[in-house]
Amino acid sequence: MLRMSRSAVIILNWNSLEVTLECVAMVKAWALPFLDVIIVDNASSTPQREQLAAMEASDVTVLLNDANLGYAGGNNRGIRYACEHGYNTILLLNSDAEIQKESVLILYDAIARFPEAGVVGPLIYDENYEVLQNAGGLDIAFHDITHLKSPRHTLEPYVVDYVSGTVFLARAEMFQCYGLLDEDYFFSGEIADFCYRCKSNSMIHPGARASHNTRHSGRYRATLYTYYTVRNRYLYIRKNMSARKWNCYALWWNTHARHALTALRSGGWAEAGMVMRGVLDGMRNKIGAIG
Repeated sequence: MLRMSRSAVIILNWNSLEVTLECVAMVKAWALPFLDVIIVDNASSTPQREQLAAMEASDVTVLLNDANLGYAGGNNRGIRYACEHGYNTILLLNSDAEIQKESVLILYDAIARFPEAGVVGPLIYDENYEVLQNAGGLDIAFHDITHLKSPRHTLEPYVVDYVSGTVFLARAEMFQCYGLLDEDYFFSGEIADFCYRCKSNSMIHPGARASHNTRHSGRYRATLYTYYTVRNRYLYIRKNMSARKWNCYALWWNTHARHALTALRSGGWAEAGMVMRGVLDGMRNKIGAIG
């Protein structure tokens, strides 16, 4: 049974060691013998890297990057390691996510029972499990708000355009067949792009629930998060929507102009600047870190 084969849990750290260690403790508390933990550090401060390196003596694998490779590049380091070491499934887990053992087992059971499921994810709630934030993703070329706000089915897994990278369980063969996460995106859009390449193999199981606490990343949401979300839509369109790219561009020029004006009217100069910079860099095909 696939659920009982070897699985790697990849947790990406970037200057958030306390949160990462809490996430590792959560995974270990599941006490699932088929799971191994891989921490990938994206060039955090020296004290954090030293503490992580010391964990190699425990049952945790630690991979230290010499530079911040972003979400895509950081996770790719762990994915490569997992594929090279014979893991059958790979669970990408945000350090600020929470998911209970019962929901984890539901995901592994789903990927075992449904051979067409290459990627499976849970419903994602706010930190108090009160507000459903994400019931699956819609194609980012055509939708501004891409998170489904209600599940399409109540009991069985259903197909979506993409599964959130917050909790993302995939067969290792999906990466071997369709390639790794595209590092041109650096942050945001790479998961939607990967699932697009996987076609109709991405599913949400409504019986599994997770929470995402964004307070640790909240200070970046009006600036860096905005920039990458805006810029990377143009990268995604150029890569995947060549026959319709000009229609898509026109849609997003209008959407992003309204976004910038709304931000300006409320005094959000930094946010508006990041929107316009994202549009310009997206059209110029600037890739990687913001620089």
